[in-house]
Amino acid sequence: ATAELQQKKDEAEQASIAKSRFLAATSHDLRQPLHALALFSTNLADKADTPSLRRLSGQINAAVGSLGELLDGLLDISRIDLGATQPDLQPVVLDELLERVVATHSSSAETKGLRLRRHPTRLLVLSDPRLLYRMVSNLVANAVRYTDPGGVITIRSTRHAESVVIKIHDTGIGISESEIGNIFTSF
Repeated sequence: ATAELQQKKDEAEQASIAKSRFLAATSHDLRQPLHALALFSTNLADKADTPSLRRLSGQINAAVGSLGELLDGLLDISRIDLGATQPDLQPVVLDELLERVVATHSSSAETKGLRLRRHPTRLLVLSDPRLLYRMVSNLVANAVRYTDPGGVITIRSTRHAESVVIKIHDTGIGISESEIGNIFTSF
């Protein structure tokens, strides 16, 4: 029975590695057409000569940016699963990182009729700036996705003893009580 359990465990680990490699390869292969789409979108923005075309161009650019973020997320997940990503801890000026997050999502929030704002902070954190950006950006993307037009999304950070807490407040639908236990489970 022990040998059989070990075999099943080994098979599951190999399947997980294969999945991660597939995600990495797929994400990499999708980069080329995404890059071409970004170029076409930029070209469209340059030629947009009416307010409605400029608005449409902005929405296309926001969608292309979101797609790029999703691909980056897939690559990060596959790298973490494969053990190829180790956190690169360094001092991070939190205000600059949060400003980048807001800049990334401001167009999609505005298009949806949302107010996205952050409270300035002087806090520094010891973290991997790329991974921290990805985590906060994903939370803000979800807030934009699940908040109704007219809503507000606020990013705030506070110090608690030796830790820093980053909070994203929104007026969205929230997470049902039955799903809270699954928040840190993949997918």
